[in-house]
Amino acid sequence: MDNVSFTEHILQGLIFVHAALGGFALVAGLVAMSSKKGRAVHKKAGRIFYYALLSSALIALVVTLMPNHTSPFFFCISLLTLYLLISGKRSLSMKSSEHALIADRILAILIIITGIGMILYPLFLYGKMNLILLVFGLVSCLFGLLDLYVYRSPAVSQKHFLKLHLSKMTGAYIATVTAFTVVNKFFSGLLSWFLPSILGTLLIIYWLFKFSNRRTRSA
Repeated sequence: MDNVSFTEHILQGLIFVHAALGGFALVAGLVAMSSKKGRAVHKKAGRIFYYALLSSALIALVVTLMPNHTSPFFFCISLLTLYLLISGKRSLSMKSSEHALIADRILAILIIITGIGMILYPLFLYGKMNLILLVFGLVSCLFGLLDLYVYRSPAVSQKHFLKLHLSKMTGAYIATVTAFTVVNKFFSGLLSWFLPSILGTLLIIYWLFKFSNRRTRSA
């Protein structure tokens, strides 16, 4: 077996593992979202979702940088997914006023830089904007800027830790669904890229509104 064939076999194995872990994440994420927050089922499903998706996204980063598998679209989706996933998990620690925000601020700055890169990459390479990278680049910048605003003090991040966790973990799930619909061509054209985000954003808005109302009633 020559080196090219061996490398390609390794990559195909990585793609299989990536897809399998992504499938686990889709199921576990659905269970976590549909179960009552704070219960054992939610926590266990959430942990499976986190580690399965973390591993899947890291593998995707490697694959999308390899020859014949290069994909700036999925590379950017993977970076955004990792950011939402890691910062979403870290947000749970913000309920403590002693949580250090330095690492979170660095992550926010990095995703802003990544978002700018998504927007400018096709402009420098092809001389024109790419709608998909433009949208996800703007989303990345928006998440980063909002996070820097919330991370301005431990007191502010402590107040909003649950909203951060909810919106980011749901955002990571949306990114997973997006990758799934695009690869399997569930919808035509841009619909595969944007429909999960549109529906998922509406769901996040509903949950945040519901959460805010509950906080208002209990105050």
